[in-house]
Amino acid sequence: RSFAKNVGTCSVVDAELWGVLEGPQQVWKIGGRKVFLETDSMVVTRLLKAQQIGNDDTALVRAIKRMLRLDWIAEETMFIEKKIRLLQLWLSHNR
Repeated sequence: RSFAKNVGTCSVVDAELWGVLEGPQQVWKIGGRKVFLETDSMVVTRLLKAQQIGNDDTALVRAIKRMLRLDWIAEETMFIEKKIRLLQLWLSHNR
């Protein structure tokens, strides 16, 4: 399945955060309980890995953190920097 959302004019980080929020929300709505989150943004990764909801978090970050606390079937939610993974793959095939 796929989805689209008009987020208007926003920063690259906010656009990535919307994707992180909307993807799992769509999975949850159709009854899925397993999700693998992946982002190529170090900023988004750092924001979401912070354990507590801080005063500096935007409403969007707080919504994602609340969503991640739902009863997902996973040992932990993982955030992977895609660019690093793709570079490692490319290097392993081009040696």
